[in-house]
Amino acid sequence: MLTIMAGTPVSPALPKIAIAFAGEPHADLLARLVLTMPALFTVIGAPIAGIIADRFGRKPLVLVSLALYAVAGTSGFFADTLQQLLAGRALLGLAVGGCITAGTALITDYYQGAERIKLLGFQAAFTTGGGVLFISLGGFLAELGWRYPFLLYLVAVLVFALAVSLLYEPVRVQKALEDSSDDSLPLGFIAVIYLIALVGHTCFFSVPVQMPFFLQGDFGVGGVGTGLTMSLATLCASVTAFNYGRVKSRFSYATIIAVMFAMMSLGYVIIGLAPVVWVLVFGLCITGVAAGLLIPSVNNWISEITTSHNRGRAFGIITTSLFLGQFLAPIVMAPLVARVSYGTFFWVLGLFLLAMALVIRLAAVALGHYTQLHGSND
Repeated sequence: MLTIMAGTPVSPALPKIAIAFAGEPHADLLARLVLTMPALFTVIGAPIAGIIADRFGRKPLVLVSLALYAVAGTSGFFADTLQQLLAGRALLGLAVGGCITAGTALITDYYQGAERIKLLGFQAAFTTGGGVLFISLGGFLAELGWRYPFLLYLVAVLVFALAVSLLYEPVRVQKALEDSSDDSLPLGFIAVIYLIALVGHTCFFSVPVQMPFFLQGDFGVGGVGTGLTMSLATLCASVTAFNYGRVKSRFSYATIIAVMFAMMSLGYVIIGLAPVVWVLVFGLCITGVAAGLLIPSVNNWISEITTSHNRGRAFGIITTSLFLGQFLAPIVMAPLVARVSYGTFFWVLGLFLLAMALVIRLAAVALGHYTQLHGSND
């Protein structure tokens, strides 16, 4: 949940932050960067965190990252300028990169097989579900003043205490630190998974970026209604991720990813063509259900094609792809949004996702036929 906490608690306070620093140059723009700055620096820090995790161990990285998380997160409460505020948010992004990279690596080191699949699903469920909780708490605290939501980051102190007492460095990781001769990454395979994660997250984050304007401009939905509507997608994603173990026990990764893109496509087409709000909400729920398959799929897939020698670096790369998608969502989609209506934007995006689903499915079938004809080294 610390991952989603990087942005959600302060989101309701952004208008008050802009007002508080209205005298500074470019205050409106810089206030919005308060929300996105952590994602950018997570992109920068996650690959470095992966190298550190493989070279020096998972637990030390978790503890240092949690300490930095608490300090950088709460620094916003004491900031006197937007520059100080943004500096703290940048450090928070680095801390998030360390937390999620080392934390995911630890789960895959501690658990194997079906238990690992289930736990990575739980991780994704708590990550997405936590967004609903912390944006609500942030909204309540923002009523008291723009500084107060930053106090929520003190929860990292409690997590730090638990990590000190409960986490341990896995034996196989300790051996890997002593003998790192077999540390090459399957870069081709990881590149494919990286692309899937990047495209999936970029498309899903079009919802929080574009949906408020669509709901308020085309359907006349107010701020509270917009927040509740978008929360449904997050809740649906959380439910799917929580039950990911059952899904994976029946289907391959390639099939799950293809179905995910197909369902997301259906959801976006319904959203784009929706004549009334309740139809839009239905499409949004389908999109959320699909999105809940993404993170546990790519994390489990990575865990199965890597070893304790190189798993930290691999998860650092995947973390970068996920947060890069979050950061790029408004930038990549901007040219299309500027030329068409929001409804058209969503159904066109849906058609693109359908094409992605077909490509992945056809590639999986072709690879299966090749393996049957030529054999497999697995």
